[in-house]
Amino acid sequence: MWQFALAFYAKEGRATKLLQAQQQHGLWINHYLSYAFARQQGLGLRPANARLLRMHSHWVKPARYWRMSCVGLPELYAKAKAVELELERQELVLWSLRLHQGHQKLSFWRHYPALRQSDLAIELDSWLL
Repeated sequence: MWQFALAFYAKEGRATKLLQAQQQHGLWINHYLSYAFARQQGLGLRPANARLLRMHSHWVKPARYWRMSCVGLPELYAKAKAVELELERQELVLWSLRLHQGHQKLSFWRHYPALRQSDLAIELDSWLL
């Protein structure tokens, strides 16, 4: 799933829009990427479990805040970014354990009601087709 996520995220304009959705509406980008992967593979995706939620709130988010506090300190920023990316990779491993056989109609946007009502959701949703 990591390779899929890197390729999906790297397409022109996607990183900017996903980060915008994260900052403005609380989008959990790895959740979105896992959902996109599940859709592409014809799989279902179970909701986040306690392990995933702990990983995200106790490791990934603090690493992100640490990286953001290192702006203006290039060497430390690079190290913080590497740590954050590795934690996000590990988080995607946990998301991959939430995949299951049997495609089901998933209501991804119900997790993000404010985002669902924005124009940004329309664009993000179009990437899933």
